[in-house]
Amino acid sequence: MPISRLEEVLHPQYDADTVQTLVDLVADDRQTFLEQQKRADEARQRAGIRHVDTGALEQAVLEDVLTIQDFRAQLGTLGFPAGDAEILTSTLQARKADLDAAREKRLQADEAARHKGIDLGRAERLIRHGAGTLAQYDQLLASLGYDAGARAAMTELLHLEIADDAEARRLRDAAAEKARTKGLSLEEMRRAVILDVKTADQFQTYLIAEGYTSDAQLVLLAELRRDVADADAARAQRAAAEAAGSAIPLPLARVHQAARLGVITPATYRARLVREKFTPDDIALELELLLVEIASVQAARARRDALSAQLDAPKALSLAQLEHAVKAGAASIDDYRAAASTVYGADDVDVLVATLQDELATLADARDRHVTIEGELTARTLSLAELEAAVKASLVTLDAYRAQLVAWGYGSDDADLLAALLAEHLTAAGGAA
Repeated sequence: MPISRLEEVLHPQYDADTVQTLVDLVADDRQTFLEQQKRADEARQRAGIRHVDTGALEQAVLEDVLTIQDFRAQLGTLGFPAGDAEILTSTLQARKADLDAAREKRLQADEAARHKGIDLGRAERLIRHGAGTLAQYDQLLASLGYDAGARAAMTELLHLEIADDAEARRLRDAAAEKARTKGLSLEEMRRAVILDVKTADQFQTYLIAEGYTSDAQLVLLAELRRDVADADAARAQRAAAEAAGSAIPLPLARVHQAARLGVITPATYRARLVREKFTPDDIALELELLLVEIASVQAARARRDALSAQLDAPKALSLAQLEHAVKAGAASIDDYRAAASTVYGADDVDVLVATLQDELATLADARDRHVTIEGELTARTLSLAELEAAVKASLVTLDAYRAQLVAWGYGSDDADLLAALLAEHLTAAGGAA
């Protein structure tokens, strides 16, 4: 916050001499603060020469894992000179006090927003995901009656979370460059926690086993906890919409499952959310979760494709062929699990089997809708069978088939589902031939 803003706040209350005195005091305090920060940076640089990283210890204090006293004792144990230990401790203590004050203000703001029917946490999540700006956040806080100082503190707190998210993404991008053929990657493990397949404790155990430093662990865990909270909020909204019911024949849960599996597009899913009266903010959070779910399915399929050639028996069905056989009823899930177990670890097998089971459920939904729609079209003297026969004869494309269903008055979700069912039939027929 610039000094000029402080002057604007003080002038209506004090005379010019008093304002100047107060401003001078603040300017002196700021200079002292800057000098303290400089000395702390120099102390950290000296620690770096001795290959000692204070970042993890400082972060642990800010996250309330260690106390200021613990921090000071650790510096002594690590052999820091008394002067360096003192400046680092006092700097951290001031920073911790500022963050604690900002967090307290944040709790008060959340309560004030709730009384006005505003979800402050949702606004922060949208900003973290790039769907809003810090300026908009400041305007929201101002509308709740907070002064410039309180808004600056809360905005800084959110800015720190955004910076942590950026650092976590950097760490995850670096991890993605390391090729893996067995077990879960960092991104896969992270997705598993967001999707409630693994726990945060298991994620931390994974980080330790992979050799991540303690400060990297703190950053990655903080980002993960925020994203888990976002996912929980999106799932709660999804469940509320499902419980409220809908006049649309195909349940929202089934449409979501089809979108996660790639049977329908995110754009089609978004259109369905609009029809269900989801707000733009709710749609943004829901699509963020959907992208994580889609990535999990795609990762499982990519892993299957990369390793399916390792099946030993030369005449054995590939996993992709086995999937189609299961979908056609010619093989069982147990057959598929047994074949996958010859190539994958237990975690991967569970993911692949769960994905296939979801695909079977989606195809079952598609068959149910197919029966219903076929009956409705027959009553209108229209023939779904004739349209599908034209596709099978290569006279009409699948895109044209889908477009015709939409032209007949069906939603894009129904059209995508029936097109996927027909595509599966065509694939099975090609395999049989």
